[in-house]
Amino acid sequence: SVKQAPYLAVGDGIHDDTAAILAAVNAVQMTNGNLQFPCGTYLFSQEITISRRLTIEGGGDGDSSSSSHSCTTLVKTADVIGIHIKSGADYTVLKGFQLTSTASSGTSDGIVVGDADNTNGAGEVTLRDVYVDRQKGNGINVRNGNSGVMDHVTTSANEIGRASCRER
Repeated sequence: SVKQAPYLAVGDGIHDDTAAILAAVNAVQMTNGNLQFPCGTYLFSQEITISRRLTIEGGGDGDSSSSSHSCTTLVKTADVIGIHIKSGADYTVLKGFQLTSTASSGTSDGIVVGDADNTNGAGEVTLRDVYVDRQKGNGINVRNGNSGVMDHVTTSANEIGRASCRER
């Protein structure tokens, strides 16, 4: 879990969890493992880069009495790509969380799958039960012939577009 030692993310929507999140992602992807984000609101200000297979799993369903779409919310506080699944991160899974942004300006996407060049991309990426909103760019941007599954994925109130899939 991103909240356990040695990472110790707080997830209270007040503290900046960037260092804990990046340390956890970098360590867990080296083992092609699963990284749990228990229910909470995690603030971050740098791109979360996935370069090897990794599963990021939030706590699931939100509170039906609020506007939350998941009990786990990742909040970008700067104009950066939220989660970038790079070429070579085949079989990565993102599930059970909301990704939102509080950045006041910019053009960055929420989730990007693949790279801008002509590399093969990341194959068999799965996005399940993910809600992406308020991005300054696309909610989700799938590049360069990447394959995978999107199941119960919603994008909303993104400034450039909802979801973009393109070959370059």
